Amino acid sequence: MEQLEHTQFVRKIPTDDPDVTIYQFAANGKENILVGWTEVGSKTTTLQIAVEQPVVLIDHRGRRQTVAPQGGWVKVTLRACPQFLRPLPRDFLWRK
Repeated sequence: MEQLEHTQFVRKIPTDDPDVTIYQFAANGKENILVGWTEVGSKTTTLQIAVEQPVVLIDHRGRRQTVAPQGGWVKVTLRACPQFLRPLPRDFLWRK
């Protein structure tokens, strides 16, 4: 999985929903990467992350989409297949 090459696992991010899985990885000590998905195929959820700069959303097939912040937040819809979000600041904030 090229999105996680040369990265280190940081933590599993706790959520209040047992059907949502989110992991944080660090790349070269300079950027953070989130990977998230839902455990139920038909379920989707929206994750909001505080950023100042656009980030890249990469789907499980490697397709990339730049997501610009709106009011300081980017919104990402998580589905059953993994979604990768990068680069994120070292101490990012998130909410569901």
